[in-house]
Amino acid sequence: MTLSLYVTCFVFAILGLTISVLMQMKSQNDKAKAANLIPHGPIDYIKTEWISISISVLVIIVCLLLIPTILGWKPGYLPFIKPAFLPIGYQGTDMLLKALGVVNSRYNAAIKAKSDQADEANGTTSAPTPATKPQP
Repeated sequence: MTLSLYVTCFVFAILGLTISVLMQMKSQNDKAKAANLIPHGPIDYIKTEWISISISVLVIIVCLLLIPTILGWKPGYLPFIKPAFLPIGYQGTDMLLKALGVVNSRYNAAIKAKSDQADEANGTTSAPTPATKPQP
């Protein structure tokens, strides 16, 4: 196992992490715009979600440390090690941001507050909100 194997695996994982964060940022910005909220900028988003992103980097490091164990067990897995790190970086980050995402929780709370205010103003607090798109 060479240093280039570890570097390549790390780059693949960081690429997966970056794709996941960018997709989550777009999703949250779309949600904010739809609810007439102020979306987070990229730097603010990363500052807010730094804990989840840091956990993802630590998971990537743990997976890098497992490479010798996996290749000692099944040396034939070497061609599959590098590409496996793309989903490791992506899926780990995606799950953390969806489960522990601070920005998502804040947007959901703001949307709920606005929805509750609208229901009170309309006198529909006991009626379920229709899932159909409102007609203009």
